Amino acid sequence: MTDDTDVQEFLGWARHRALPLDSAADRDHWQDLEGIGDLVGNVRVVGLGESHHYVREFNRFRSRLFKYLVDRKGFRVFVLECGLVEARRAYDYVLGEDLSPDDVFININNNFGLLKEVQELLAWMRKTNRSRRDGKKLLFYGMDGSAGWTRADTAIAAVCDYLDVVDPPLAEIYRGTLLPLAAGLTLYDLPRLPQDSVDRMACDLSSLVSHFGSRSLPTSHDRVRTSSNGWRCPLTWRAISGSRWPRSSGAPIDGCCIGTICAISPWLSSSSGSTTEREGRVGS
Repeated sequence: MTDDTDVQEFLGWARHRALPLDSAADRDHWQDLEGIGDLVGNVRVVGLGESHHYVREFNRFRSRLFKYLVDRKGFRVFVLECGLVEARRAYDYVLGEDLSPDDVFININNNFGLLKEVQELLAWMRKTNRSRRDGKKLLFYGMDGSAGWTRADTAIAAVCDYLDVVDPPLAEIYRGTLLPLAAGLTLYDLPRLPQDSVDRMACDLSSLVSHFGSRSLPTSHDRVRTSSNGWRCPLTWRAISGSRWPRSSGAPIDGCCIGTICAISPWLSSSSGSTTEREGRVGS
């Protein structure tokens, strides 16, 4: 009886406070979202959770809400729960580079790139950027570790791409030493690997991090900025392999601090969703 009374009290409370939302994804009016806009106010980051991935209604509403936040609140960055490095093509695509949509979508991991709602959102961001004359382009980022936090070679390859632009001799060194070693290591194999292999990778990663921490690297080119973001992912490996966790330092890159570690081991992380940030970032 008590439980039923509690339920009825909640229902009575909710009926007077619920915000009716239009479930149609193609609506170009925002009347039903104004209540959410009032809640958002002047905050810079909006987190959009979801109780389950791959649900059409969640993805459809998320896209519509982001469009509203862009139109009415000045937001311009969307960050999805996919690989930071793997989302590079989507980043370039949204900014107008001549890329195959299929190639862009297939490289968004966790299978999110296969979702129609995600594909339509990226296409809308690309189209919107074509008509923007104020220089404030919409941006798309991933925020997860490389290959679902399981391996570092994808991220290290992205770092080498960046070094090809700013320091080719250093890129050649790490392509010949660190990249082959990383290609043979995965998180699942780590407990069975010889300790000397793990130690060598930790040593090379520490050396790589030191290069970034001891110099001011150029960030004027969009492709360079995107590539350099990839170097954060190897830091997860550095921590897992027993090396000392690095302190935060470095220059901002598109709102991301090059020395800020956002890595959380997969067995400690169970959240899902996405985030929208005004004037710079969106995260999941």
